Amino acid sequence: MRWPARLISKWYLRKARRIVARFLDGRTSLDDAARELWPALDRYGFYHHLSVKLPLGSSASLEAFSLAPDGSFAPNERIDKLVQRSWELGMGPDRYKQMQAFLNERRTRGPGESAV
Repeated sequence: MRWPARLISKWYLRKARRIVARFLDGRTSLDDAARELWPALDRYGFYHHLSVKLPLGSSASLEAFSLAPDGSFAPNERIDKLVQRSWELGMGPDRYKQMQAFLNERRTRGPGESAV
């Protein structure tokens, strides 16, 4: 049953890359691309999770993927801005601010420091 989910997840990743390509080419605005990108990434994550066989005793996995149209991992500030805007529109401004505050706090702590 993993193969249909794998195919569907790849389709959503390609869709997300097409959205990013249209944005980078100037064919769509930041907000329009961000509105399209959020559900595509959400569906990609859902189907990708279904397609991955996790090690025994695990409930999650971590995997890097690229949204660049060519699949490269080169830093791109415009893609970063698009993803951030997508999160903001998808989560709503309040939840997005909470997430950003949490992530910023985690970045400023030293290794092994706890919030407690």
